[in-house]
Amino acid sequence: MRVFSRQAVCLLFVFSVAFQAVFAQGVRDDLGVYNDPPSRFRGMIEKFDEDFGILNRFYSAPTSARRSDQLRKLYGDNLL
Repeated sequence: MRVFSRQAVCLLFVFSVAFQAVFAQGVRDDLGVYNDPPSRFRGMIEKFDEDFGILNRFYSAPTSARRSDQLRKLYGDNLL
């Protein structure tokens, strides 16, 4: 009896997920109309974030003089 109840619960779960997937596609909120247009600085910010992440991973010692020099150069290169 216990095995049957587990199978029934699993089957009910699968059907409920399938049911939600079918009907969720019909109801769609278009939230894109509420978003502001992308910032013109977005590319610069993403590039800086990538460069900072690379330097931060490569120079893992926070007190390293070389790390400080590289981060200072990165900050200087990205000043507007």
